[in-house]
Amino acid sequence: MRVKIGFIMAVVLLLGSITVIQAQNNTPVGVWQTIGDQGENKGKVTSHIRIYEASNGTLVGTIIQPISNPDGKCHADCPGRLANQPLKGLTIMWGFKHAGGNVWEGGSIVDPEDGTVYSCKLTVEGNKLQVRGFVGISLIGRTQTWVRLQ
Repeated sequence: MRVKIGFIMAVVLLLGSITVIQAQNNTPVGVWQTIGDQGENKGKVTSHIRIYEASNGTLVGTIIQPISNPDGKCHADCPGRLANQPLKGLTIMWGFKHAGGNVWEGGSIVDPEDGTVYSCKLTVEGNKLQVRGFVGISLIGRTQTWVRLQ
């Protein structure tokens, strides 16, 4: 009888651990490798972005390692204090709220190459993050696929 109870408890703990691991991977929080989808950087790793939860509960993303342009700066047309700032340490995404399941919405992302700010939606698919930037409605925009590093 004791063996059965011990076995059942071990199975319950194992299943609980698997659920926690899956839940952690179902969030954009972590470090992501960005892959260029246009021009000379198409298909190349361009940066590493850390996404974290801000004090107000929304998600924020910061460039921790600019790879394609390590000494680069945000374009002069970037909004406010972002203009002409070094890419390393630059906050390029903000305001994301969990919309349910594996989706975060209501955020914004800036393209540091031209200063354009887009509305943005994040969708986690395993170790990939679909980053959908758009102006107005989501149908008019483009999606980048980022790969989880951590």
